[in-house]
Amino acid sequence: MKKSAPQIQAAIDLHIQRVKGLARQKYREVVWEVFKRIIRNTPQFNGQAVANWEIGLDSPSSFVDNTLGDGDDTKIHRLYGDTPPNKKGDARWASVALRRNRPKLEQIELSTKVYFSNLASGDTDGGKSGPLYVVSLQDSGYWLQKLRAINQPYETAKESILAVAAVQRNTGRGYRKPKITVEGTLNDVLSE
Repeated sequence: MKKSAPQIQAAIDLHIQRVKGLARQKYREVVWEVFKRIIRNTPQFNGQAVANWEIGLDSPSSFVDNTLGDGDDTKIHRLYGDTPPNKKGDARWASVALRRNRPKLEQIELSTKVYFSNLASGDTDGGKSGPLYVVSLQDSGYWLQKLRAINQPYETAKESILAVAAVQRNTGRGYRKPKITVEGTLNDVLSE
């Protein structure tokens, strides 16, 4: 039985939709891998910084909740050595950011530009650093040199993006340049 032109066009359209769906799913997977890697590599003391990572879709997120993280009593005990501080990779506050952001993946389309933001404010160490602690960590400046050994080595958000992109490139699994950036630190991460 010969197929008519409309039937052939419908079959082609269906195939195109399937391919776009696979590409969209891959883009979402890459975004999630980058986000998890950023979370995993965020230095922790009380968990506030890691809990405040946020995915922004088509614009940076303005989310910040400085009540996240262990409370002041715990911070004081940590400063005096009574309670051990958190370290990078600790799951308690990292899971808060992961759970809050996971539903956003379903909103990502191929045309969506993704931003990773963290507006947690922290210690400026007497004015030697800016008030946005995680933004300060994105360069090799002041805070990077002061991280506790348990939080070393530190991988910046840009390095996390590039590492995941390199894996995608090397596996040949449908790599597509993601439109991902870190608020305030990168304009076009993968502009090569």
